[in-house]
Amino acid sequence: MPANIMPLAVEGTMQAVSYVTHIDFAKVKIGFDVTMVIISLISCLIFIRNLGSVGAGTIVSAVLVGMILGVITKWFGARRDKFLDKNVDPMKDKEKKERSLEEGKLDNNFVITISREYGSGGREIGKEIAKQLGIDYYDLDVIRKVAQEMDITETTVLENDQSIKNVADSYILNWCAQTTTEEQLPIVERIYYSQTRIIKDIASKKSCVIIGRLANHILKDTCKCFNVFIGAEMDSKIKQIVKREGLSEKEARLKIERVETERENHCKYFTHTEWRNLTNYDMYIKSDISGIEGTAKIIVKTAKKKLNFHKH
Repeated sequence: MPANIMPLAVEGTMQAVSYVTHIDFAKVKIGFDVTMVIISLISCLIFIRNLGSVGAGTIVSAVLVGMILGVITKWFGARRDKFLDKNVDPMKDKEKKERSLEEGKLDNNFVITISREYGSGGREIGKEIAKQLGIDYYDLDVIRKVAQEMDITETTVLENDQSIKNVADSYILNWCAQTTTEEQLPIVERIYYSQTRIIKDIASKKSCVIIGRLANHILKDTCKCFNVFIGAEMDSKIKQIVKREGLSEKEARLKIERVETERENHCKYFTHTEWRNLTNYDMYIKSDISGIEGTAKIIVKTAKKKLNFHKH
């Protein structure tokens, strides 16, 4: 956007589309404006049998405004953003300072990250993997550490973690806020940054299994990782949730859909990638085929080959 101000609804929508799709804002604006002109032309021809107020100037403007904005952004965008502090990353400086310390430590450890569909048994499989390899297992321990670091309750962390309901709306609100320090960020983002520090710290000290928390993205290119995505057929997941939580089959299905949507939104917002995009993982496996112990054995065997390590 050309200025550090609250955008109008239409420009805010274009900004969100640009942010989500990683397409230049100028190109999004051209596409949006041209689409609006086409809709106006069709509407005029249908309802009033002429071009109405749509003239040559309107058509030319639909293309030129976005093009001019693109040129201005290319020439002066960097200076504008520096002046307005738009590109300030509250984690950037801290991560630079920590990176040199982490690089030497992470080389000797390996981490198996587990991303999983709700009801697929990912936690139980993660525990079994840790048991077979004789390494530590981290799941809710990360939540406890986040609560301690942020001086809030574990309940608050759990309620706000993965709480993004609409990715586009969240992008717009975050852009409008124009925060420059971590303390000013929404709580869901502060929780994520706290988790990032904690997960990197854990990985720097020991080999382990980490459940969820976008650990596969957080540890990308920083240590030896084997990233697994565990899925299962819907019927199998429903049976597990019914048994574990005492819900009806209908309630279990709805909860599975809700939780998995939250995980998809969380991943999309913080990593700009799709949660189920299997190119983000080293292995995809369905737990309802081999069961908890069998699935864990397959993952351990494959991880050993990939990471070239022996049981600790």
